[in-house]
Amino acid sequence: MKKILILFSIILFNAHLAHSQEDYMSKIVENSCQCLAEIPNTEELSSIRIGLCMIQEANIYKEELLRDHGINMDNIDVEGERLGRLIALEMITSCPEQIQRIASNIDKYDEDDDSYQKIQGVIKAIDKNDFIAFSVTSDDGKTSKFYWLNFINSNKDIQNEFNSYKKKKVEIEYSIYEFYDPNLGEYRNYNVIESLNIIN
Repeated sequence: MKKILILFSIILFNAHLAHSQEDYMSKIVENSCQCLAEIPNTEELSSIRIGLCMIQEANIYKEELLRDHGINMDNIDVEGERLGRLIALEMITSCPEQIQRIASNIDKYDEDDDSYQKIQGVIKAIDKNDFIAFSVTSDDGKTSKFYWLNFINSNKDIQNEFNSYKKKKVEIEYSIYEFYDPNLGEYRNYNVIESLNIIN
C-alpha cells in the first residue's frame, strides 16, 4: 500500500510539473504572438524585433526555462538561437499568421544592408547590465551608446574579447529602433549593433 501511495504521489507531481511547464510556455508563446501582432504591417520584421518580443516574455520565466530546458537567460547571446527555436515551434500552431509574416519579411530586411548606418570612433565604456552596451565617442566628439542585442558580424572574436575593447577604435554598423522605456514612460531610440570591427 505504501509503495502504491509513493507511486501515485510521483505521478501526481510529474503531472503537475508538466502542466506548469505547459502553462508558462503557453504564456510566453501567447504574449510573443501578441507582441509581433502589435508591430504594424508597414514595418519590416527584423530578427532583432522578433528576438526582443520573445526575450521580453521569456525573461519573466527565466528560472523555469533554465530548469526545464537548460536555457540560461543571463547568457542570451549564446542561448538566443535555442530559445528562438523553442518558442517558434510553439508559435507555428498558436499564431501561424505571424510565422508566415516573419518568413515573408525577415530575409528581405536582414539582407538590406543599405538600412544600416555607420560610425567610427573610440569605445570609452562598456556597460554590462541586462544587455551589453558600448559607449563610443566619434571623431566629432559626440558620445553615443550602441547595444548588443543580436549576433554581431565582426573581424574579431567579439564574444570572448569584448571586455578588452575599451579605448580601441572601431567601426560599427547599426540600426535604430524605437522601444518603450518604462523608466521614462515613453518611447526612445536605441542604436542596435549589426557589425563591429576593430580598426588597426
